[in-house]
Amino acid sequence: MSDWKEQLKGYLSSRRWTVVFIAAGIIIGILILTINFWRTLLLVFLVAISYFVGSLMDKGGWEMVKTFFERILPK
Repeated sequence: MSDWKEQLKGYLSSRRWTVVFIAAGIIIGILILTINFWRTLLLVFLVAISYFVGSLMDKGGWEMVKTFFERILPK
């Protein structure tokens, strides 16, 4: 019984990014079909912005976020 689990684990580890992008494609396809293209695009955009701000917070806290926005938005 553990043989098929080991095979699945080996397959997933050797094709990790393929599985990730297939799953992302399925999720985005379902979202487009259920909530509309533009709402899905807005959702993807908001998640990307949140991910980016979160990664800045992980690196340096609010100071890193403040520094980034001061660089891209001049006075």
